[in-house]
Amino acid sequence: MKRAKVSESIKRLAFAAMLTAMSVVIGIFCKTALNFADGLFRITFENMPIILAGILFGPIIGGAVGVASDLLSYLLSGQTYPPNLVVTLGAAVIGIIAGIVARYIIKKRGTLQFIVAGASAHLIGSVIIKSAGLFVFYNWLVLWRIPTYMLIVPLEVLMLTLLYKNKAVKRMMDKISPIITTNANASNTAYAREDFGTEEPFGNLADEEENFEGGESLGELTGNNLNSDTEESTKYTGAKSSALEIDESNDRGEA
Repeated sequence: MKRAKVSESIKRLAFAAMLTAMSVVIGIFCKTALNFADGLFRITFENMPIILAGILFGPIIGGAVGVASDLLSYLLSGQTYPPNLVVTLGAAVIGIIAGIVARYIIKKRGTLQFIVAGASAHLIGSVIIKSAGLFVFYNWLVLWRIPTYMLIVPLEVLMLTLLYKNKAVKRMMDKISPIITTNANASNTAYAREDFGTEEPFGNLADEEENFEGGESLGELTGNNLNSDTEESTKYTGAKSSALEIDESNDRGEA
C-alpha cells in the first residue's frame, strides 16, 4: 500500500511540474506575440494550467504551481527589474481559488466546475490582486484588464471543457486525480483513490447493509448462523446415536 501511495504522489508531482512548464511556455509566448500597450493589454492563457492544477490536485498544489509558474516565467523572460510579488501572489491565488471551488464547492467535475472555478479564480487573482500589483505601473489604466479577462475567461473555460471531452484526456485526468461523485451511497469513498491509489479500495457500506434481510445486524446474523449450525450438529449426533442403538439391539437379537 505504501508503494502504491508513493507511486501516486510521484505521478501527481510529475503532472504538476508539466502544468507548470506549460504555463511558463504559454506565458512567454503570449508576452512576445500577444502583448500590446507595453504589457497593459495582453491576451494570455498562462493561467489555464494553474487553474487545471487547482481543479485536479486542490488548493495547495494549485497555489504552488501558480507561484512556480510566475517566478520561472520572470526568470526566463530576461527582465531586469525585480519580480512583482503582488503579481506572484495573484498567480498563487488563482490556483488556490480554483482548488477550493473544485474540492469543496462544486465537486462534480465538468463544465459547471470549470466555469465557476475559472471565473472566480480570475476575478480574485487576476482582476483584483494582479491589477493591484500593476497599479504602480499603469495607474487607473489597469481597469482595461476587466474587458480583457471577460474575453479570456470564456476561452479558457471552453478549452478546458473541450479537453475534458476528449476520452484520452478525461481518462488521464480521472486516473491521476480523485473524482468526487454525487451519488449519496458513494460519498463515503469519495477520496478513497487519493489515499490508497486504487480504483475501488473498499465496497459500498450502504449496499452491503441492504443485503441484511429484515435489518438484522452482522452480529445477529452471525449468532443465527451459529445457532443453526449447533442445531444441525445436535440432530446429526442424535440420529447417529439412534442408529448405534438399533445396531446394538439387532446384534443382541442375533445372539
